[in-house]
Amino acid sequence: MQLQQLQANGRTSVSTLQQDLRKAEEGRQELMGRLHAVTEQWEEHQKAEEVAAKIRKQASIEMQQQYETVMQTTNSRIFTLEKEVQEANLQRQQLENALHEATTKSLEAELEFTRRIHQLRQGQAQGTP
Repeated sequence: MQLQQLQANGRTSVSTLQQDLRKAEEGRQELMGRLHAVTEQWEEHQKAEEVAAKIRKQASIEMQQQYETVMQTTNSRIFTLEKEVQEANLQRQQLENALHEATTKSLEAELEFTRRIHQLRQGQAQGTP
């Protein structure tokens, strides 16, 4: 009877061990599935990071190019404006000189006119037409 009992217990133990082994295998399969899913997510994340890095690099290059274009345009415009200011200052100086000359001639003419009037009056006063 003991032998039968031991055999029965052995079969139960083997059966229990087989069930535990099946559960362990199912658990291992589930973990492998999770690992596979996480690995795929990680690979997708890595690909997304690579794409984002490329986009950031391209954006940086484009921003640098736009900055350089703006600076070239700005510097060109500044140069043009400085030339225009120099030309305007030269014209202003020429106009001031012309005004000074015209004012001098006008004063000289007025002085001559006043001198002649004075001579005429003196001539009339002396009786000379």
